[in-house]
Amino acid sequence: FTWNADGKMSADFSRFDAWVKIFKDAGVIGRIEGAHIGGRLTDAWESQFGVNIKLLDKGQVIGKQVPPDSPEAEAFYSQYLPLLTGHLKAKGWSNRYMQHLGDEPTDTNKGSYQAMASLVRKYAPGLKIIEATHTKTLAGDLQVWVPQLNFAHLNYDFYKERQKTGEEFWTYTCVWP
Repeated sequence: FTWNADGKMSADFSRFDAWVKIFKDAGVIGRIEGAHIGGRLTDAWESQFGVNIKLLDKGQVIGKQVPPDSPEAEAFYSQYLPLLTGHLKAKGWSNRYMQHLGDEPTDTNKGSYQAMASLVRKYAPGLKIIEATHTKTLAGDLQVWVPQLNFAHLNYDFYKERQKTGEEFWTYTCVWP
């Protein structure tokens, strides 16, 4: 990332493009999944989510984790997300790309997850959101639901109903179950 004197951000997507090319050339790309933009603010499982931002500090680009509803998050994502979606559109990848926000949200931290989703909807309204989730309380925030097998089993009817709305239903296994 770089910033001009007026505070306008620019981003270099060349490494991203190189990785996409590797997978395209190998014939294994169908979707492109963007890494999580945030994570839990502490090591506690039920901790709220924060988002990762970059900012210019004394001429150096530094990383920081901040609450998703903070002015710093707004300042970063109001510039970054339009840059990302513009790049995806220019490359013809908009329909392939899906964005992860924060791994495995739960009922306890869904509010901070929803604040992350709100940022994405505000600055990248067409971007599809995908998440490995431990809650079914995020209807309207996800377009691709990826519950662990045990959650999929317990809430199968819910996920089938989400499919009827046009959303996707995947599953995954982790260290457990």
